[in-house]
Amino acid sequence: MGKRIVQCTCLGSFGRFGNQLFQYVFARDYAETYNATLEIPEWIGEKIFKNVSHQRPSCRLLLTDKDRIPWGDVNIDLWGYFQKKEFINNLSAKKIRRWLQFKDEWLERFKKKDAYSLIAHLRRGDYVTKYSNNFCIVTKESYINACRKYSLPVEKITWLSEETQKFTPELDNDLQFLPDFFSMINADVLLRSNSTFSLWAGFFNKNKVYSPLVKDKVGFSDVEFVEGNASALTPRTAEFILN
Repeated sequence: MGKRIVQCTCLGSFGRFGNQLFQYVFARDYAETYNATLEIPEWIGEKIFKNVSHQRPSCRLLLTDKDRIPWGDVNIDLWGYFQKKEFINNLSAKKIRRWLQFKDEWLERFKKKDAYSLIAHLRRGDYVTKYSNNFCIVTKESYINACRKYSLPVEKITWLSEETQKFTPELDNDLQFLPDFFSMINADVLLRSNSTFSLWAGFFNKNKVYSPLVKDKVGFSDVEFVEGNASALTPRTAEFILN
């Protein structure tokens, strides 16, 4: 019997942290499901989580079409974002949490503070400059309306976004997002954006999370928020829930 290998060589170079988490958990689950060895390049998760290093790619394998998986096949190189319902149907929250355990150094460094925190995450960046025809850009007013709807103290909001991210000299450049990420994880209340970054923060948050219902909206839009970590990130992405 020959080797059974599943690769995901796009991991680390095809999307940032939130996208990479989807790629990693799908590739790992696929390899385990079909009794294959997972081979992946070095990726940012190895600096953040325990036990997420695997064998490096040992050969070149057939690259799949983007997000088109020949289910059951091995000796393939998975390519895509893997954020539709079909890719996470087999992924339980318990399984993901067993795989994605933060290193002790980060848990110690980013301990939850006693003060109440209400975090609102804004996703702007290339959503505005490049992809406003593809993604919904949730207006600030939508967050404020959500606070009023759910009786949350508007005056307590701390706004987070890539544009307001502060540089932390003690962290490597590729880890500058960690303070904001843990601020969302530790928040007493998190008002998520429609981004994979805050979706994963919402997944790790053990308190209260509200998500925007973007549905078929694109560009700057007023939207409703619902309780829970549900999201359809684009009009073409099937709704999924990571809870």
